[in-house]
Amino acid sequence: MKTTGITLIVFGLCAIVMTIVLTIRRNRKYSVPVTARCIRVEERYLPMEGNQRAGVFEYELEGNKHTVKGTYAKYGYAREGEERIFLINPNNEEEFFDTKSNQGIGKAVISFSIIMIVIGIIMIYAGNVMQTME
Repeated sequence: MKTTGITLIVFGLCAIVMTIVLTIRRNRKYSVPVTARCIRVEERYLPMEGNQRAGVFEYELEGNKHTVKGTYAKYGYAREGEERIFLINPNNEEEFFDTKSNQGIGKAVISFSIIMIVIGIIMIYAGNVMQTME
């Protein structure tokens, strides 16, 4: 029980550290904020995943107009006319990060990791209690 608890704690801590590192790297790479407007929504069908939609966005950066397509998704895709904040890679003006599309992923990973750590601590504590009872 102790070994499993320690494993859960280690995995939980690693997941939290990796989430923080990836967030820092993303914020360094995508550093120029712009307002992008969804001009249309494209749809596709995949047999295993069903209908998915992706917004096509326009934004202007340093006098140049750019048109880019977001990620296909079942939920959370942009509606026509919706505005979103994009973070642009200054080295490639058409490479972007949609701040709204992945909003909950980091929070979900960290929440799940904290639960793993708490369960690991409980398992270690329970193992110690059982050991003293013997």
